[in-house]
Amino acid sequence: MQNTKSTFFVTSRPKSSQTSQDQIDFFSTQYQKQVETEQEQYDQILELQYKFMDFRSEVRKERSSMEQTKSAIQMAEIVANSQIKSLQQIVKSQLESLEDKLLRETTYCEGFQNYMDQTIEKQKSEDQYSLSKRIKKLELDIGIEESNQ
Repeated sequence: MQNTKSTFFVTSRPKSSQTSQDQIDFFSTQYQKQVETEQEQYDQILELQYKFMDFRSEVRKERSSMEQTKSAIQMAEIVANSQIKSLQQIVKSQLESLEDKLLRETTYCEGFQNYMDQTIEKQKSEDQYSLSKRIKKLELDIGIEESNQ
């Protein structure tokens, strides 16, 4: 057995002018509600669009800031590399200058040492010659004295 329900509506027949006005009021209210709902949705959509535009603006600012930072880092690296190269050149030229000075002084010292060695040798040979002459003279003097005795 099936259970069937029936619903009955009791309606009274209002006057036709009142029914039309009620219908107009009802539709007007419905339309107003729909307009308000759509306006709220539109406002929400606009709010979301503004938030999205703000977000995009913030992203652009962050990107710009990152690019500026990146550019500043690159510029700092370029300046640092330039300064390093400059310092390397300075150190290299100073090292070469010191090497040249050391070579000159070493050459001068070696030359002076050679001069001193030669001078000592010359003096030694002169002294030996002079000494040998004195010895011969002394031998001659002693020899003369011996022969005189």
